[in-house]
Amino acid sequence: FHILQVGIVFNVGEFVFSNMPWHTVDHIVFPLCVDEQWVMARLSFKDRLIYVYDSMSDAAFRAKINSSVDVYRFIIPLFLLILNFFGKRNDIQLNNGPYKNKALVDPFNVMMIKDLPSQRAADRGIYVALFAERFICGSNVVDNECDVNTHRIKFGSLLWKYDKMKLEKHITSES
Repeated sequence: FHILQVGIVFNVGEFVFSNMPWHTVDHIVFPLCVDEQWVMARLSFKDRLIYVYDSMSDAAFRAKINSSVDVYRFIIPLFLLILNFFGKRNDIQLNNGPYKNKALVDPFNVMMIKDLPSQRAADRGIYVALFAERFICGSNVVDNECDVNTHRIKFGSLLWKYDKMKLEKHITSES
């Protein structure tokens, strides 16, 4: 029950670092750590799906991803029910589309995104950040054009700039 309480507090928006309660957004983008490797996941409320972005394309690793995602696909509907999520959303029709013939507590479906740029194991974190950035900015996540070194430099410089700004303005992080 403790995990459920923690999840509810985060879903309400009390401790979500973006300060956006879930009922006000259409998607939640989050990293998944699976067997010490990172992949990106995207929860879509309108599609009733968890999209998983893994560019390793390894069948054995995909089985591990599916096992990890199962936790989310089963527990998220419980959070949404407890929080009266659907009572706060008038744009999601529960009697048609992906919600038709589904109980509110039925698990979300999972879709593995195909045709992602392939990578080496050491590049996985960069790809997760890149996929998230592309989705948030409205770009094509599946674009195969990816220069890992360019993105490493870009993300490194952004972190340096952010840290410098925090020092100059005496800002502390949330965590």
